[in-house]
Amino acid sequence: MQRRQFIRSSCTLCVGIGAGISAITLLQGCVAVPVYKTKPQSKNLVIPETQFLENKLVLVRTPQLDFDILLVKDEADKFHALYMQCSHQNQPLTATNDGLFCASHGSRFDLDGKVQKAPASKELQRFPTYYEKPNIFIQLS
Repeated sequence: MQRRQFIRSSCTLCVGIGAGISAITLLQGCVAVPVYKTKPQSKNLVIPETQFLENKLVLVRTPQLDFDILLVKDEADKFHALYMQCSHQNQPLTATNDGLFCASHGSRFDLDGKVQKAPASKELQRFPTYYEKPNIFIQLS
């Protein structure tokens, strides 16, 4: 009888630990991406590099665009910008540390804007970027 009780408690503990580790891994991808609000200056959005002290992703919001732009820090002085509009049916995307997804139809994109899961079949629109210390510039046209 004691053996059965020991096995039952051990299995319950193992399942609990496994579920906890899975939940932590899943939630790491759901960390909130900071939002930086700005207005265009000479057809550019200007984002201070200080926005990237603790993050490699920043959502850039401007009233001139219907959707946000995800600014991704690739390495020390390299950045790229993705328009957060799903290429499937023009729905807004949600950004996580693992990629982007469309809640409307389930499309998924990596942080380079490439399709990872249909129904979307086209990559996300990119904006040219350049870096001049202490700012990152996103060219709107």
